[in-house]
Amino acid sequence: MALYRDAVSRLYYAVFHAARAALICHGLQAKTHSGQLNRFAVTFGPAPVVARLLELRIDADYRSDELPANEATVRDLIQGAAAFVERCRDIVDARIAVGVDEPDPPADR
Repeated sequence: MALYRDAVSRLYYAVFHAARAALICHGLQAKTHSGQLNRFAVTFGPAPVVARLLELRIDADYRSDELPANEATVRDLIQGAAAFVERCRDIVDARIAVGVDEPDPPADR
């Protein structure tokens, strides 16, 4: 079970940082994880895999009860996360192609 918890947490942070990159390229940021998810959805459309991974990451990192994940679930999440990261890469690449006003990311708050 510890491996599933670790995998879920790392998958979440992969999509979190990909979403953050997409938002930063458009001059946007959020103060919280859920705020970032909401801002991404409003700006670029829904991202259900990120919402699911956020729920599971909270379970994995902070709750002691059993994580509702198994090998099949994690494999599905890996595929969803990979597709989401690719989506974010396309957003970043498109923004870079037209020029980014501020190349440095905003300071973390």
